[in-house]
Amino acid sequence: LAAENGADLTLVSRPISSPSTSVTLTLDAWTVDEQGPRAGIKSTCYEAFAQARLRAQARGHDDALLTNGAGLLCETSTANLFYAVDGELRTPTLSSGCLPGITRALVKRWHGVTEVDAPVDVLREADEVFIVSSLRDVQPVRQIDERLYPAPGPMTRQVQKVWEEQASINSDP
Repeated sequence: LAAENGADLTLVSRPISSPSTSVTLTLDAWTVDEQGPRAGIKSTCYEAFAQARLRAQARGHDDALLTNGAGLLCETSTANLFYAVDGELRTPTLSSGCLPGITRALVKRWHGVTEVDAPVDVLREADEVFIVSSLRDVQPVRQIDERLYPAPGPMTRQVQKVWEEQASINSDP
């Protein structure tokens, strides 16, 4: 499309493939700047996130697990992170720099999730892990680097069940 001022706009679209039943993550060295002006904002300035995901895929994983500058859990390059420790469902706080995603907010509302600032080592204690996004819904994590998880674990299955029930009632929960 050409605008009157001579600017060009190109739009490209393609069908979105269904997400896999579970994913693997790898910790990436790049960190989210939780103090930066784009922290927690969805923007078109996505290059660092895309590069982290490409590095993860080059290592045979689906996505990159990201921490922030303080070394605390943040998110993946494409989704919000949830994990269970001793029966408590947790997610990083918004002050970690993670995106305040819509799917994240709904899962928090429906499941009594605790927001926690925690180092990445907490995932060694986690009983199960899953990620969420508008394109993935609720997706179990089966592996982070060498650590294996049940995929889906019982809490993840419950979150998936409620998500599906809510989606059947309202396609835009």
